[in-house]
Amino acid sequence: MSQTIATAASKKRRKRPWIISARAKRIFHWSRLIHVYLSTLFLGLLIFFSITGLLINHSDWIKSPADEGQFEKPIPADVLASWEGFDWNEAGELPETKPILTFLKNSYGLVHPKEVKVDNEAREISFDFQMASSYVFVTAGADDKSLRFEHRNFGFWQVMGDLHKGRNSGSSWSLLIDVSAVAMILFSLTGLFILFQNMKQRRIGSLLTVGGLFLPVLIYYLLVPRFYGV
Repeated sequence: MSQTIATAASKKRRKRPWIISARAKRIFHWSRLIHVYLSTLFLGLLIFFSITGLLINHSDWIKSPADEGQFEKPIPADVLASWEGFDWNEAGELPETKPILTFLKNSYGLVHPKEVKVDNEAREISFDFQMASSYVFVTAGADDKSLRFEHRNFGFWQVMGDLHKGRNSGSSWSLLIDVSAVAMILFSLTGLFILFQNMKQRRIGSLLTVGGLFLPVLIYYLLVPRFYGV
């Protein structure tokens, strides 16, 4: 008799839901902590990427006026000194650029030009700086000893759009986007783990999860215009 009772108790223990096991409880505990703290830490960025993504999708909603202009400044003496003895007739050769790049960084915040070109005939060197929805083009002339600046900023909302896409926004912002993406993945997965603990909502939550995974795929293949048949 006692053996029968023990066997029944053993079967009952084996049939108990996995969500009440010690391991599951630890997983749910850490999932809740990660879910809560990630949601609070990255709330601002989540709202930012949501709003800017909406505006990118509807760029006609807001028009920001562009700001552009030109001005000249004298080339610093140390830059001119670094160019003494440079043969401007050597096609394709660049004069020393470190002093002028240091000056542009310290005086105007311009770093990492996208392109540097030298015009040997005109004795000029040009720098193309690309930033989030803005650019600055700097030309340094050895003959007139002047720095000519051409700049344009396409407006606040255009800047926000480029930050959303990480275009010309620098390595630090690019790293922030990567960290935010990983955090949002963890936020979603921990929320899914927490859902499994809720017996009443687990089934409908699982169905919505599967539906949410397949919905964008179906919309793309059924409704988004595509070129095929080649």
